Amino acid sequence: MEDIVRISMTLNVNIALLLNRLKRIPLVLAVSLSILVANAAGKQWRGITPLKSSRADVESLLGKPNELGFYQIENDRAIIFYSGGQCENPDKCECLVPKDTVLRINVTLEYGTELLKFNLDNKRYTKDKAPYGPQSTYSDLEDGVVYTVNGSDKTVTAIDYWPSTKDCQEILTNVGANIPRNVWRGLMPLRSRRDEVERLLGPPKDSIGQTYIYETPVERVDVSYSEGACRTNEIGQWNVPTGTVLRIKVYPRTTTLVRDLPFDVGKYKRGPDPNIPDRFFYVNDENGVMIESEVRQGCEQVVNVTYEPTTKDVALRCPTNSKTATKKP
Repeated sequence: MEDIVRISMTLNVNIALLLNRLKRIPLVLAVSLSILVANAAGKQWRGITPLKSSRADVESLLGKPNELGFYQIENDRAIIFYSGGQCENPDKCECLVPKDTVLRINVTLEYGTELLKFNLDNKRYTKDKAPYGPQSTYSDLEDGVVYTVNGSDKTVTAIDYWPSTKDCQEILTNVGANIPRNVWRGLMPLRSRRDEVERLLGPPKDSIGQTYIYETPVERVDVSYSEGACRTNEIGQWNVPTGTVLRIKVYPRTTTLVRDLPFDVGKYKRGPDPNIPDRFFYVNDENGVMIESEVRQGCEQVVNVTYEPTTKDVALRCPTNSKTATKKP
């Protein structure tokens, strides 16, 4: 209830301030702008919510942006950022929403409003020094709202609306839980075939046993293929046709830090390499991903990333009894 009262007071102050400016513009526009400010107090801005609203929703409410790509409403300027489609990191909610989904809204207040007028709850907001100029930010990551404040006169110069923690978690739970992690550039063990690999990477440069070596300007890629259903190979017996990808191992040619990988490594088991100092392994059998790293110059850098079958692929594993290992896929 206290939150509702506080938000209501904030809305009243903002609308009053705004209406003082509206004496020189038509009444219809004044009413519209009052609604705009009322919706700006939470994670939603004028009925537009990150992760939930689409470009079509925005244009239904606001029309098309101007030729510079933003919306100018009286003295406030809004830029809306959209998803370009699914991206490689299935542990980030913005990578799991359809193309043209709203990801962020930036509203610049050309005439700043005093921070005190917003009546922010200091228990909810975290203050940080901005990396540029005499500015600070006040962030409520739960609701996904960030205020940029001018340090010299304590006025709010911009408000950013990001996905709320709850909305992001819903996406990760409902969508992300069903997306495999052991996919590299659209290639997936036990699902992709050699012709798909070579359409992407070209012919192999070399081979060692069942492993074929491909090279790009930025990485070396080792791919192991099935030699037939339930044929013995270096990563076990799998009931998949000849030429099916069994394992992908990627060696980056450029410096890549573990923390920059598109995985939540907090969900991986980390252990040292018993044979090589400063080498470590991150393993997640459920995801079918293993990361080998090495500490160099104080930073943990990626040596390679391996993509293998996951624990959910048990149905494709061949029986150990050779008499029953003849079933065709």
